[in-house]
Amino acid sequence: MKVETRLMYRRNIFRFHFLIIGMTCLCLLSTAAQQQQQQQQFVSLSGQVRQAGAAQVAVGQLGVKLYFPKTAGRSALLTSTDPRGYFKFDSLPTGSYLLEVYSGSSLLYQTEVKLDKSSRLDIPIGRTDSDKVVLQYFPKAFEQARIENVLQQFSGKFKISRGKTEVGDTPTNAIFYGSKVSADDVKLVARALIDAGIEIRVIKKSRSTTAAKANTIQVGADRGR
Repeated sequence: MKVETRLMYRRNIFRFHFLIIGMTCLCLLSTAAQQQQQQQQFVSLSGQVRQAGAAQVAVGQLGVKLYFPKTAGRSALLTSTDPRGYFKFDSLPTGSYLLEVYSGSSLLYQTEVKLDKSSRLDIPIGRTDSDKVVLQYFPKAFEQARIENVLQQFSGKFKISRGKTEVGDTPTNAIFYGSKVSADDVKLVARALIDAGIEIRVIKKSRSTTAAKANTIQVGADRGR
């Protein structure tokens, strides 16, 4: 009888220890989850889209697309500007994002945004004709439709200009840009062409020093490549 009592006592002690260990593990996991949640900061991104120029008129009903960092593995967020040109994204993890503004399918604006706190953007679009960058391409019969399809999406941002038809079998592989063209505009065009499968091998500053070419992006073929 005494032996059975001892065995039962040991079993109860073991169960009690097991229960204590289990409760301790649950407390540690709960504390770790709370700490992780506290460390993960969430911020907001808001902004206003307006027409460039002195009037600075707000622009409503434009599509706004926000791409998460690639490591997040999340789909892009979509919204639109209200009648006063405002938009907002809430509950965003900190990190680097890509923001795009569209009118229908035409890309009007693109920028990278690094969020380490809640931020507000002021986005001017629709440059005056005299300030707009000219996007010029030199078509070839075997790829003309393909190139035009890519570049026409920028009709709201740039002045699209069709140059003289080129001869030869060298495909479009180069971008030349003037001294007044921003690096962001060049990257925007290059990315669109590359995403469409156009093998761009050359991106370089134009040798021309004329005022007309200073504000021009040219898409064509570099036969030396």
